[in-house]
Amino acid sequence: MLDIDILGSLVPNPITMLVQLLSTLVLLLAFKKYLWGPVSKFLDKRAEIAQKALTEADHAKENAQAMKEQAQQQLQDASNKAQKIIDYSENEAKKIREVLLTQAQSQAKQKIEQADQQIELQRKQMKMGIHKEIVDVAMLASERLMRTKIDEAFDRESIEAFIKEVDEQ
Repeated sequence: MLDIDILGSLVPNPITMLVQLLSTLVLLLAFKKYLWGPVSKFLDKRAEIAQKALTEADHAKENAQAMKEQAQQQLQDASNKAQKIIDYSENEAKKIREVLLTQAQSQAKQKIEQADQQIELQRKQMKMGIHKEIVDVAMLASERLMRTKIDEAFDRESIEAFIKEVDEQ
């Protein structure tokens, strides 16, 4: 059968334990004397670098936020300027439209007045032409009736007076 020493396995050997404790103490002292300072300096330097990086990141974040706000402000200003330009353009377009409309109405009124004047002139010319034709026809008629001509100027004046009387009625 197997002989298993359970008690010997559970209780450590005091000499082995003492040697292990002494070797750990020697390693700890060697570590403290030769490595603790450089490792501490390295870790302090590393912490300093990390802190500096964090500080720079905070500054960069603040700068980015300020630039973002500035860009938003510039965008708002540009939007306001664009709206002002649009409003100004609309007002100018309305003014130009009103001026053009007024000019067009004025020109139309002027052309209507010119047309009325031309119509009135043509009517007067036609009236004078008809008047002359009537006088000529009346003269011919009276000349044929009388077959003898007394005084043409007197006859013409008499006929024109008669026509004026007819026109006035």
